[in-house]
Amino acid sequence: MVRSGQRGELRQRYREGQENLLIARGLIVNAISVWLIRYLEHALEALRAAGHTVWDEAVAPPRLPAGA
Repeated sequence: MVRSGQRGELRQRYREGQENLLIARGLIVNAISVWLIRYLEHALEALRAAGHTVWDEAVAPPRLPAGA
């Protein structure tokens, strides 16, 4: 879990430094997300190559409801 500040709150005294920290942590969270997606893609390719059945519906990204 990636957190910043106390309970994710910014305190006035260190606000500028904390804003920079939040930006940096946001980049870290994005990098973790990209790595996880790539890792899962490779894992699914390996399963398919080994002859396992992987249903596309089970691994498809969720879809937003119409009008959202």
